[in-house]
Amino acid sequence: QIQFHDNGIGISDDRKDLIFKKGYNRQKGMKGMGLGLSLVSKIMELYGGKIWVENRVADDFSKGSNFIVQIPQTN
Repeated sequence: QIQFHDNGIGISDDRKDLIFKKGYNRQKGMKGMGLGLSLVSKIMELYGGKIWVENRVADDFSKGSNFIVQIPQTN
């Protein structure tokens, strides 16, 4: 498991699932192509892993985000 913490503006609950969808940034007029998190999400799915985002501070998304990536162990 790998975690990435930031103390930026955070991600509201209604956007947490959307940021992993292809082209999301383009739909919202944001910078970038909207491929990064959707690509990571697809790779995790193909390898049986997971990625998700949580509030860095519980119940206050404005304090930043915590991205969690779980990569399955191979034998």
